[in-house]
Amino acid sequence: MITFLPARNARGWIVGIADPQAGLALVRDAVSRGQGDGTVLTGITRSDGGGRAVSVAERLTDLLADPDVLKGTADAQRVMDSQVDVLRRELELRDDEIVRLPILVRSPAGSGGGVTVIPSVVNSQYLGDGVLLSPHQHGPVVGGRDVFEAEVERLLTPHGLKIRWIEDYHHAHAGGGEVHCTTNVFRAVPPQVLRWWTAPGALR
Repeated sequence: MITFLPARNARGWIVGIADPQAGLALVRDAVSRGQGDGTVLTGITRSDGGGRAVSVAERLTDLLADPDVLKGTADAQRVMDSQVDVLRRELELRDDEIVRLPILVRSPAGSGGGVTVIPSVVNSQYLGDGVLLSPHQHGPVVGGRDVFEAEVERLLTPHGLKIRWIEDYHHAHAGGGEVHCTTNVFRAVPPQVLRWWTAPGALR
C-alpha cells in the first residue's frame, strides 16, 4: 500500500509506505511499557448474526503470539520493501522523501493474502490546505494517547500535514476499505499541469 502526499520539500510531495514491521514494533513497545493486557479495537463491536453485539478487541500479547499476524507481517513487509526498491530506483527517492506508516497485518491460513487488523492510515484522503482525513486507528493506548495515531502525527506533521481523525470502522474498514475508498473528491487541476504529459521528461 502506497500513497503520495503533498509536502514541504523540493519535490512538493512525499511517498507514504505501509510498514507492517513498524506497526508490530509499536505493539511490542506498548507491551514493554506495561500494556500487555491492553487491546486494539477497544470498544468496537460487530453483530454475531443473532442480534447480539460482540467485541472485536484483541489483546496485544495475543497479537504478538498469533502466527497469522507474524506471517502476515513478514509477507507484507517483503512485498513493501520490494516496492520501495522500485520507487527508489525509478524516482530516485531519498530516505527523507519516504515515510513509513505503521500498519498491522494478519494473513489467515489458506487466504493467500493479508488483511489489516486495524484501519490503514495509508488509505487516507487528502482534502487540500494540508488536511489529511485519516481513519481512527483504534490502536493501543499509552499515556492517554493511541500510539498509532501519535506516531502517524509525528511522522507527517513535519511535512505540513494536519491529520483529521474520523471513524470509519463499520462503514469502510469492516468491508475491506478505508476513508479513501468511501469518499469522492473533486480536484481543481492547475492550468500549468493540464497537459502534464507534454512536460520535458514526463514520459521518459
